[in-house]
Amino acid sequence: MEEYNKIIDHASQAEKNGNFEDAYLHYEKAIALNPREVIAYYNRASFYLLQNKQDEAISDFEKAAELKPEDASVYNNLGVLYHGKGQFEDAEKNLKKALTLDPDYLEPTYSLAKLYLMQEKLKDAILMLIKCLKIDVNFEKANKSLIKIVQEAIDNKEKSRHINNAEELVILGNGCLALKKDKDAMEFFTEATCLAPEYSEGWYQLGKFYQEQKNWEKAITNYENCLRIYPENSDAQERFLYCKIHLSSDFHKEPEDPYTIIEKGLKPHILFVGPKWVDGKPEIGLVNQSHNLWGSLEATGLTTQDRFHFDDHFICHKETGDYALLRLCTESKPNLLFLDWQHGLPYNPKLETLRLINQKMKIPIVAVWWDHVWDVHIKNAENIQECVDLNIVVDTSVFFHKVSNPEKYLLLWTPQDPRIYYTSDDVRDIPISFAGRTAKIGRREAIDSLKAANIGFYYPGGGKDERRLSLEEYASTFRHSKIAVNFSGSFSNHKQLVGRVMEITLSGAMLLEEDNPETAGLFQPMMDYVPFTDIKDLVNKAKYYLEHGDERMAIAKNGYQKAASLYNNMIFWRTVFYHLNLQKRADQKKKNTIEENNKTIAVKTETKSSVQNSRHKELQTQKLKVFIYPDAKPVNCDDNPYFANTAPLSRQGISTWIEKASPEDAEFFYMGQTTDSTINEFDINKFSYFNGNEERHIIDIEGDWHNLYVDQIHPWLKNSIINISGNASCRSIKDWNVCARPPFSYLLVDMLKSRHERFSLPKDKTFGFKGCLDKGLFRLKVAKALKLSNVKCEYIINQQWFGRTKTGHPEVKKYEQFMQKHLFALCPRGTGNDSVRFYEACFFERVPVVISDSLITGEDYYDMSFIFRISARLSEQEMAEEFLKIAETPIDEAIERGKRAKQYFEDVLRIYYKDPTKYFIKFLNRKQLRFKDKIGNLQRTT
Repeated sequence: MEEYNKIIDHASQAEKNGNFEDAYLHYEKAIALNPREVIAYYNRASFYLLQNKQDEAISDFEKAAELKPEDASVYNNLGVLYHGKGQFEDAEKNLKKALTLDPDYLEPTYSLAKLYLMQEKLKDAILMLIKCLKIDVNFEKANKSLIKIVQEAIDNKEKSRHINNAEELVILGNGCLALKKDKDAMEFFTEATCLAPEYSEGWYQLGKFYQEQKNWEKAITNYENCLRIYPENSDAQERFLYCKIHLSSDFHKEPEDPYTIIEKGLKPHILFVGPKWVDGKPEIGLVNQSHNLWGSLEATGLTTQDRFHFDDHFICHKETGDYALLRLCTESKPNLLFLDWQHGLPYNPKLETLRLINQKMKIPIVAVWWDHVWDVHIKNAENIQECVDLNIVVDTSVFFHKVSNPEKYLLLWTPQDPRIYYTSDDVRDIPISFAGRTAKIGRREAIDSLKAANIGFYYPGGGKDERRLSLEEYASTFRHSKIAVNFSGSFSNHKQLVGRVMEITLSGAMLLEEDNPETAGLFQPMMDYVPFTDIKDLVNKAKYYLEHGDERMAIAKNGYQKAASLYNNMIFWRTVFYHLNLQKRADQKKKNTIEENNKTIAVKTETKSSVQNSRHKELQTQKLKVFIYPDAKPVNCDDNPYFANTAPLSRQGISTWIEKASPEDAEFFYMGQTTDSTINEFDINKFSYFNGNEERHIIDIEGDWHNLYVDQIHPWLKNSIINISGNASCRSIKDWNVCARPPFSYLLVDMLKSRHERFSLPKDKTFGFKGCLDKGLFRLKVAKALKLSNVKCEYIINQQWFGRTKTGHPEVKKYEQFMQKHLFALCPRGTGNDSVRFYEACFFERVPVVISDSLITGEDYYDMSFIFRISARLSEQEMAEEFLKIAETPIDEAIERGKRAKQYFEDVLRIYYKDPTKYFIKFLNRKQLRFKDKIGNLQRTT
């Protein structure tokens, strides 16, 4: 093949150089070398076209089509050539073949339009031209051709030379719509219905026209006429129902949410919308959702339910199920639609259908997503977010930073039907098993190694590509296994929390799983299950735990108890309903606030005006006149709506407190934000007014920065004004003009938004830490120091970070409970210099022990003596000595420090969060960093 490609390259180059004889000889040579390879025929055909040898070109393209019948471009070329020879039948056949292979192929679509125009097949020509504009709205040739046809028809109509064919009138009407000539389109459609009242297509197109205009009454009338003549028109049925729903007054009141109904002791009605068959193929069998979704809910007894399977509907009726789904919703009026969207299948509900159900019929929609490790799946989810109230993700936590509305996402696990997955007294006569697909990366090698170890490995099948097990066979395998293996890796190279984790633990087998931070977020490694790192480790651990039955059974028991008590189907569904209720209450609160504000505005117009004037004067006196560099990057907190306006000079902060000015009129110059990931893009030479005006330049610094320090990376900022996140700051720059700001978690934002509890302090002086391991392993160093000190301590390392996890998540709740157990809250630095844990500890009235060299929000002016601070630069032994000193603190003093920590939260954090930019302006005033006297004194740096 290498020699063949060299010959082709030589021929192509000779052709470009005009050496046609040499090119021809090399194409001949390539064909002789490999007569079954298509490239030489295709290239030689193109070569013949340059020499106007049409018959030879056709012969080569025909050979190319024979060798590569799936190539649409070959048939397009043949169609054009046959058209040129006047062989219209062959031309049409080949052009249609090209469109069969590639329906959105523009060239054969336009070629067919030209062919039909030449043959005076006006209807077919218009349809092809309309299709051209659907493929490419800016395709000028199709646009001009269609304008010419339509304009001639309009002129004839105006001259009273009416077209007497209703079908042609409808086609012309569609042409007018493609050209955005709506008035003419309506006239053509109307004329078609007058000319042929029994021609259903005229009424149908007129209905579509009025529907686009949102004239629901006229649309309904025309669809009724269409369906009277042709009742089987499924598209008209669906559109008719759309319009009826838009006009209906039955949906003015929102249905009660499931949580509220259950609290009343009643049963809400749930509609499941999702697939019935694996990959839409009944021959493979039922999807797992039959037991882990609607089966797991049915087992709770909390609800009644209907199910609509869009794949089964398509198989039975050969049409998409939007109309049937809408009818079901109007008839059953569910309290919740639970949507199981299937990536890659062609018959998911249309966006317009979901929009009608959610926004017009006011039925809340909860969507479940199985493979959010894939960016394409995240994109699919984002595409329907306007119609979804809550998203459930069951496989991974890596997606939160990639979605536009993370507050609408809830990370859970795959629920299971306890009637299928349960532990029993059956003899566990299978030493070790795996049930599932072996096609994924690394699984076959691992299974072969387990078989070779002669330890009683059992593989019954279970994958959709292998022997398909019945549900009972599959579950029974785990109920009879001592150890069950799970692999967590996906084809995307991310680890996933797959349903098999719960299936195994709930069946009472010991879970032996590939090391996976997602599983470690729910279960404790080596206590509730056993992770393995590679194939050798898998085999060794399998042997060990088969030989040490007591340890194995203890771990299996722990895993079962945790799964059965914390991750059962009842908790899953109650959590879903509870969060849907929270979302609804939040939306209602927002709506009520807007309504109350509107009432207040209406009643107190004059008072409002005076207050506005007063506020305007206040803003005028405090606003900063700032030149914002054109390339200044905005603060990234605004990328996530939940964290919007949590940094000074956010979009809202700039809008409220900044008067944008020219360089000559500016008091300050804003350079934008730099982060640890964008530092290489940050160039001092881009800031034309920096030199000589360093003290008037403001910069925002975000990110973890790891072991880098701002004074090393940006020493030239020493005299400038810096907004800096705690994660990026260190005490080496405390004498600079630094306004330190806190990092944020969902929990901290929730505390600042709406929580005002007070907490009692434990009398026992214990230390507590629960968090993930940092990349620099600093927290491991702290753990060793604590061990050396022998103080009372609970130190738990998570396998993942939950700072961006929603507050209702079980892990967040466990974190809150953990924080309240201990008097001293250990706050060691993480990957960055700071730890959000410090600010959360203050809310819980715990005594913060800050093991970091970061700057803390407010420490430039607030009394921070309630903190115990330990330098991150100390050795393990030195840290141990500091822990011992803290442990000797009298209990009364410790409790007093906790109360002062809470007061700091109220006095500093709440004030900051209320308006970060106003907080920053107060910082400038406090530090006397105002330069009004320098306005106008400016020399541009070159």
